[in-house]
Amino acid sequence: MFKSARWKSDKNKTKIVFRLQFQATQVPQAGWDTLMVSLIPVDVGKPTVRSEKCSVREGTCRWDNPIYEAVKFTQESKTGKFSEKIYKVIVSSGSSKSAILGEVTIDFSEYAEAVKATSISFPLKVSNSGPLLHVVIYRMHGDAERREVEENGDFMAKSQDGSVKTTAAVENVEPNGNLVVSRGFEATSTSGSESSSERNTPRELGLKTLMNNNTHQDPTSFLSSLSRNTMPHKRSSTDWSVGSVPEESTDDSTISSEENLMKERLTQVSSELSVEKLKTDLAVLARQAEVYELELQTLRKQVVKESKKGQDLSREVVTVKEERDSLKKECEQLRGSQKNVNGTKVASKFEGDQGSTALLSELRQELNHEKDLNANLRIQLQKTQESNAELMLAVQDLDEMLEKKDREDSLVSKKSATNEKQDTVPSTETSEDEDQQAMEVILKERGHGKDAYMLERKIVELYSEIDVYRRDRDELEMQMEQLALDYEILKQENHDLSFKVDSNQLQDHLKTQYELETQVENLEKEVKNQEREFLASLDTINELECQVKILEEQLRKQEEEYSASTETISELESQVKILEGQLRNQEEEFSASTEIRNELEDQVMHLETQLSSQEEELAVSSGTIHELEAQVKRLEKQLSSQEEEFSASSGTINEHDAQVKRLEKQLKNQEEEYALSLATVNELETKVRNLENELKNREEEFSASLGTKSELETQVDSLKREVRNYEKEFLASLDTTNELETQVKNLEEEVEKQAQGFIADIDELTREKVEQEKRAIQAEDVLRKTRRANVNTAERLQEEFKRLSMQMASTFDANEKLALKAVEEANEIRLEKIRLEELLEKSNEDVGLVKDQYNAKLKDLSHQISFKHIQVEKLLLELEDKSKKLENQQEQEEEIRQTFLKEVLTLKKEIERLEAEKHEVTELEEQKHKLVQTGNMEKEEMERRIASVRKEAEISLEELNTVRSLKDEKEAKVGILQSEVETLRTHLNELKHSLLESETEKENLKQQVSDLRRDLLKNEDILVDEIKLLKRQMQEKETALRESTNAFLAKEKSLRNNIEELEEELSQTYTEVKDGDNLATLNGNAIESVERQNEDTEQTVCSSANGCQANLDKMSKEMEYLKTRNISMESELKDMQERYSEISLKFAEVEGERQRLVMRVRNLNAKSSRV
Repeated sequence: MFKSARWKSDKNKTKIVFRLQFQATQVPQAGWDTLMVSLIPVDVGKPTVRSEKCSVREGTCRWDNPIYEAVKFTQESKTGKFSEKIYKVIVSSGSSKSAILGEVTIDFSEYAEAVKATSISFPLKVSNSGPLLHVVIYRMHGDAERREVEENGDFMAKSQDGSVKTTAAVENVEPNGNLVVSRGFEATSTSGSESSSERNTPRELGLKTLMNNNTHQDPTSFLSSLSRNTMPHKRSSTDWSVGSVPEESTDDSTISSEENLMKERLTQVSSELSVEKLKTDLAVLARQAEVYELELQTLRKQVVKESKKGQDLSREVVTVKEERDSLKKECEQLRGSQKNVNGTKVASKFEGDQGSTALLSELRQELNHEKDLNANLRIQLQKTQESNAELMLAVQDLDEMLEKKDREDSLVSKKSATNEKQDTVPSTETSEDEDQQAMEVILKERGHGKDAYMLERKIVELYSEIDVYRRDRDELEMQMEQLALDYEILKQENHDLSFKVDSNQLQDHLKTQYELETQVENLEKEVKNQEREFLASLDTINELECQVKILEEQLRKQEEEYSASTETISELESQVKILEGQLRNQEEEFSASTEIRNELEDQVMHLETQLSSQEEELAVSSGTIHELEAQVKRLEKQLSSQEEEFSASSGTINEHDAQVKRLEKQLKNQEEEYALSLATVNELETKVRNLENELKNREEEFSASLGTKSELETQVDSLKREVRNYEKEFLASLDTTNELETQVKNLEEEVEKQAQGFIADIDELTREKVEQEKRAIQAEDVLRKTRRANVNTAERLQEEFKRLSMQMASTFDANEKLALKAVEEANEIRLEKIRLEELLEKSNEDVGLVKDQYNAKLKDLSHQISFKHIQVEKLLLELEDKSKKLENQQEQEEEIRQTFLKEVLTLKKEIERLEAEKHEVTELEEQKHKLVQTGNMEKEEMERRIASVRKEAEISLEELNTVRSLKDEKEAKVGILQSEVETLRTHLNELKHSLLESETEKENLKQQVSDLRRDLLKNEDILVDEIKLLKRQMQEKETALRESTNAFLAKEKSLRNNIEELEEELSQTYTEVKDGDNLATLNGNAIESVERQNEDTEQTVCSSANGCQANLDKMSKEMEYLKTRNISMESELKDMQERYSEISLKFAEVEGERQRLVMRVRNLNAKSSRV
């Protein structure tokens, strides 16, 4: 009966759910367009599960959706082995029986105890083409193992629903349209064949040879290597289970050779790559989080298994102790009954019992086992005795060392005495000195004798201490024996107490379960809020992308405008060349007029010769002379008027030359101003690009922080699952304890019934008692070892959490480095500002030098004009002298008049042309005045905007001060929390000392933890509100920056419009000058009008010179004003950038503090759950 009762509990029926992921490679293309997989148990012969049909692409067929199969096992309680469960996996097209590609057999008992997923590749048996079937087998953990066999349909539905949560569904990450990644399938295959379970099956060993290059690494290192590699669209037959996310790949072949299109394409590619980077980073972070979850689950399951083993050992110890107590009672009863019972009755009873022989064999086996335990204990006693002997030897060594020291001291004393004698002997030795030396030696010897006596006393004390220790050891041995007796007495009491403790623990676990459920609900709410924030952040990212596109369009427009401005500059240069050609023509005309004057002088000389010949005839024709004199006077007047006109025309020509030079200088100044404006535009463009780069960096940092947030959320979810698993396992352990108690009661009853069959083996039973006690001691040692192992695993988990905290600290350090880089960039911008100021000073100095040169040239021109006037006077005097000789040459004078009339016509045309140029100059001055007025208006608008920006900066500074105060308050709260954590640790240490005190302290700790959680939740809400406020401020400042950039662009457009208007007016004036060349002929009184015009031109020359100087002064002032305004605008922009960078740094600090608080809260929650 005893044997049959134990056999009932040897085998247990369990039900395990497996998740299977399939992929076929090297599939022949002919006739195999679609494939499906079906599972067939060998016992049943019919398919239980079938997959959907999947198309074959280039020799590979991959089923995205996994298959779930519930397998029933029978497990032996002693060995823990599972019975074989063989399934056939058939790959076919599903159309007919003949359309079978191949089949594979799998024994699921080899993977029943696997903790991680295993990936295996099988060659398909039936086909000759050599296709391979890759299978990933993952044992589902949780409630599936404790379900009943009858609940098949409901169980499968629930397990499939659960799998949707645990195995993240197939997720496609297609940044360039080339990559497809299956996240759930990838997470199972990264660990390879080595991650299946603690033992290696033969098929797994065969897999290692196939997948050496992919599966010899740790999960974390393997995933890190995967994240660095890239994967093309067409996967090979071996790399089917690993999905890698591509990083940026910039091929030189994709860049076109045209330099004009490079900028546009690079801007587009950079924006697209930034978005793709964010997506790929999110995918990689999600994958790493899943791997960490799998590793944590395996570790926790190992801890649970070890704890179960410890509990089982403790239960076995309790049962053994109970059996020992029952055997003691039976021995006492047997001794009492031995006196009254005869030997014949005992023999008959032994023959009557059917299973007594089997019981005796089992008892003998147990006795042998206990003998082995006794041998181990004896070995331990020998080791203790050896250690005691070593202690005795050490004491003897100490004695020898003391004796050596005594001898050395005596020798040293003797040597010192002889030396002192030699030193103290004077030159005149007397008997009295020798007596004194002898007395000193005696005293010193006595002193050394005292030292030796003290050492001997110490040795005696050490011996006495050794005796005391020996007595203490004997007393301890006695106490150990008494404790052993007390231990036997206390076992029964412990049995009763354990029952009470179990009941109390049930109540406590129910309370903790309720509290944990509330916590889980709160955490789910937090996760939902964080998801909303993440969606909001994605919206902001999309907005930023739109802004980047807008900025790119603006840059394109600016480039087009820049090209248009270069064209206008080229047109202006062509116009300047035309003006230079006109000036050259005027110079040629002037040279021609000088030649005519020389010809006239020659003619005058010829006339003088003729006059000398005709003086003889004058006496004859005196009447005619008087008439000729009148005519000569007239001619002289005409000549004087013509000479005055000629001198006036030469002055106007000089004035025109000066005006042309001024215009050239003005054009040069305008070109310099335009170059400066272009430089400022380029600087603004570089600043805008820097701002865009900073925004992209901040976006990347924000995405990284979101990734860390998602990792932490996954850790919270895993902790929730662990808590649920712990609760379920605790309930299962309670069920097993109840079953064991019933079994123990049945065993006690059977032992009481069969107590009469053990009279002959009383002596052996007495020996067995001692052996069982030793076995109990060994079991206690095993329990201690298991506890230590549990402590080690807990320490490993703590180290992992520390590693995660170190990673967070490293990210924070990276953010600080970025902040330092921003500060360095600001310093570089300041240095550039100083350099630009120096360039402005140099340009001002150059303008002053140009003014000085202009004044010097004006003085030279005035001197030249005065010199020409003197020359004209001299010519007049010469003409008056020669006019007396030209009275008789009227015919020649008529010819001279015609030539002079032609010259007068040419001079009038030149005068009209110069007047038109003067009109153009006046129009240019009016346009400059208009530009100055518009600049003043723009200055006023900019001053208003600067005032508004300053107000916003002051508001932001005030908000930053409030944030800092909140930060200080949070740090104080963190200190309070740390102190509370230390108090919790002290409470935990006190809990280990006593069970009664632990219950009361648990309640106090739970209350404190709930209060802390509430406080932390409040702090997190406050932090979230602050972060939202900071985001709003950032958005407002971004809008302000956009408005300022739009204003700059509008100003540039207005300036360009003004330049275009000026160009049009110049073209109009040029056409008018051409039309002015075709004027009508002059009237008869042209000479008088020319004289009047000459007088007017002389007046206008002086006024125009003064006006040009005034215009130059105004232009220089306007240039200085515009330069100062540009400098002020640049400084204000730099201040805005610095403020923006400071605000972003503070925002990053606030986020880091929030993440630290969240980590601390989660650590506290984990510690409280462990408690």
